[in-house]
Amino acid sequence: RLLAELVGQFQAGTTEPRLEATVRSNHASVSLQIARLAKQGDDAAGCAEALEHAQASIERTREIAALLQDPRIDAFADVHAAERALLCGEHDSALALLEGAVAHADAAGLWAHARQLRLLEAEALQSRGDSSAALALLQAVGERLDDGHELGARIRYHSQLQRALAARGNSADALLHFERARSLAQYRQYRQARAQSRFLRARLELEHLYRYRAESSAAWPSTQPDELN
Repeated sequence: RLLAELVGQFQAGTTEPRLEATVRSNHASVSLQIARLAKQGDDAAGCAEALEHAQASIERTREIAALLQDPRIDAFADVHAAERALLCGEHDSALALLEGAVAHADAAGLWAHARQLRLLEAEALQSRGDSSAALALLQAVGERLDDGHELGARIRYHSQLQRALAARGNSADALLHFERARSLAQYRQYRQARAQSRFLRARLELEHLYRYRAESSAAWPSTQPDELN
């Protein structure tokens, strides 16, 4: 909701395009996560709405990248555009977007984005039925993926590897990666819940402080100094 409000402020006019690019990129990312969850829950309307919001932010991010001549901003948009195409079922379009995007991200020094693009490429290959190519790509990604990397990338890696292995008939290893993906997803939910709990606690403490000050001010009315005769 906060990102949506910020996007609305930029639509009314902004003087800082680089800040808008950051907000737009984050808005696209969150919208795509919502779209993916809605699609998994068979909520077609919710998915379509989230994809529409994501597309608007992707297009604006592209405009800012061209304005500033910043390849890093464009690399963010590559990730989001490819994921949007995948969620729309446009596997060939996604692969076409991804073809040069990995090199683009590598050239910009965005190693995490290059990894994310390769995971998306594996998903597109898997969705198109090419499990062998998807498995080979995922195994290459796994060689450079460790416990210190971002949780979302690790969850996606294990989920995609589970699908590829299951498609190749390796049920035992597929089950191991399914369990690993589920454990990481549960841990992410725990972290999100803990962060929300801390936020709510801090908010309640502030509200209590403001209420205490208001009550103290009411109990001690201000007095005017006596006028000098």
